[in-house]
Amino acid sequence: MARGERVCGPQPAPFTDDPEAALEALRRLDGIEATWVIPGHGPAWSGGVAEAVRTVEQAAARA
Repeated sequence: MARGERVCGPQPAPFTDDPEAALEALRRLDGIEATWVIPGHGPAWSGGVAEAVRTVEQAAARA
């Protein structure tokens, strides 16, 4: 990629240098009874907090 070049279109999934710490932080949200999860990045999630946590854990297990 050239300097100053824009990146458009789908972007790679978010990443972290410490996946276990990220999962642990997410697990702390598991007891919250909310219908919507609105992250700082990505689309809003209407499946509830517990389902969002399970979805991320399953994706992490496959990675």
